[in-house]
Amino acid sequence: MRNKANDINLLNSGKMEEFKIAEEVAITELKTFIEYHLDETIDESQVGRDYKEVLKAMQRGLLDVSDMDAPVLTLKTPIKTDSGNVDQSKITFLTRIPKSKLASLSKGFDIIKNPIGFANVLTAYLIQQPAVAMLDKYSKVDMKVIDQLTGLFQ
Repeated sequence: MRNKANDINLLNSGKMEEFKIAEEVAITELKTFIEYHLDETIDESQVGRDYKEVLKAMQRGLLDVSDMDAPVLTLKTPIKTDSGNVDQSKITFLTRIPKSKLASLSKGFDIIKNPIGFANVLTAYLIQQPAVAMLDKYSKVDMKVIDQLTGLFQ
């Protein structure tokens, strides 16, 4: 493990990136957050393996889990309007789906025939978006973080 807050990694694009949070600090914080939501103990190696994109977002300083029930992701690529203005730069996650809401979200939906569609409905709800079509606007990198994180809450 590395121990410098200014850890530098080589990304697939060939660009150097400077992380704001040291890997071991991010792993500890993320492990606590995951265990809180799973209500079970996990191994540190599982954090890096199963939540790689979430961990990276934390190291970049883009994910704040200090409020365990309302984590905030600053988008790596903000959503912009047609005129180029920033429309959304952060997501505050909901961390649970009440049973009554789950019932209304699933009403009329064939979950067996379209499990991915239903997963997208749940994701849109957890990131407080009114329509699944909004998910198309998020970058690939942001969507990976969103998918991994919302998986904890479904």
